[in-house]
Amino acid sequence: MKKIIIIKDKHYTIECNALSYILYKKIFNKDILQDIQIIQNYVIEQALKTEEIKEQFHNISQDKLIKKVANHMKEYADDFALAIMRITYTLICTYNDMFVDFETFLRSVKEINIEDNWVADVIEIVIDSFIDADVIKGLKKMQGDTTEVLFPEHFFILACLRVGLTLEDLKFLTYVDVMKIFLSIENKKENPKVRKATQSDIDRLLI
Repeated sequence: MKKIIIIKDKHYTIECNALSYILYKKIFNKDILQDIQIIQNYVIEQALKTEEIKEQFHNISQDKLIKKVANHMKEYADDFALAIMRITYTLICTYNDMFVDFETFLRSVKEINIEDNWVADVIEIVIDSFIDADVIKGLKKMQGDTTEVLFPEHFFILACLRVGLTLEDLKFLTYVDVMKIFLSIENKKENPKVRKATQSDIDRLLI
């Protein structure tokens, strides 16, 4: 997935694919899914607070509503902004691996407005690429609710190697795509097709 975003009048091409998952760990030494969770929590909290204020103040103006919600979200804003910047930087580097270092990128942006269009674009592309209810359900079933993958990026790379995916393949697949392929193979192993016994089978068994 590719998209052009505009930050402070500068155009950046972002790309989100399966390599972004590995690249994020390499750059920041953490799991991108942790930052995606921060973003999801922020969006959910913002939506819940908006509805809560609307119920409390039935005739509140849009401007006052926005101010009240923004005031409430201040305590979450720093973590959200940093998560967005780390993810955005990784998606830029996925497209252009010769991009500047993260600190230089941060200085060029200086500060962000969470309501900017590019923020919504980044959230949309990363959620589409990394979050899928069927994958989450499949992983929980395979690992168990209490089983933790100690090195998730290595687990991911192992999944790629097992199904014979190359680095070139990962440029055209999302994280969700790869995990669905892997889960499909695991499900096939767990649920092999059983041929219904014929009369001749039964006869041979009884001989």
